[in-house]
Amino acid sequence: MPQVVFHGSRAQLREVLRALPALLSGKAADPTGAVRALWGAVGLRALGLIQEAFLVKAKGGTDATGITWDKLSPRYVAYGRTHPGLNSKRQQAKAKGRPGRPLLTDKQDALWRRTYAQALARLARQGHAGAKGHAAAIAWRAVKAAGG
Repeated sequence: MPQVVFHGSRAQLREVLRALPALLSGKAADPTGAVRALWGAVGLRALGLIQEAFLVKAKGGTDATGITWDKLSPRYVAYGRTHPGLNSKRQQAKAKGRPGRPLLTDKQDALWRRTYAQALARLARQGHAGAKGHAAAIAWRAVKAAGG
C-alpha cells in the first residue's frame, strides 16, 4: 500500500487534514497540483477496473460486482454483428446458390424461395414497379414470421 510522508508538526498535519475535503472537492485552491494528480490516478485506476470487468463480461463471465450480460439474441447475431463463423456460412450458402441468405437453414431457404416466387408472379401480373424488391421483402417477412 502506498505511504504518505509528511514533514511538519502535528498541528500542521491537522491543518492539512482539515483542508483536505475542500481541496478534494475543488472548493479550495490547489497550488501544488497534487489534487489534480490524485484525481488523474484515481481515474486511471477506475478505467482499468472498468476494462477488466468489461473483458470478463464479454467472455460470458460475472464481474466483481456480480453483473453478467444477457446472451445475444439470435436476431442480433444474425443481423447486427459479424462473428467468426459467418464467413464459412457465407461460403456454404454461396455454394448452395443463396449468397444473400447465409444464415437460413435449408427449410427456411425453401420457404423464402417459394414465397418469393409466388409474390413475384403476383406482382408481375399486376404490373408492379420494383416487383423483385417488393417480393423479396414479402419473402423475408414470411421467413422471419416462421422463426428465421
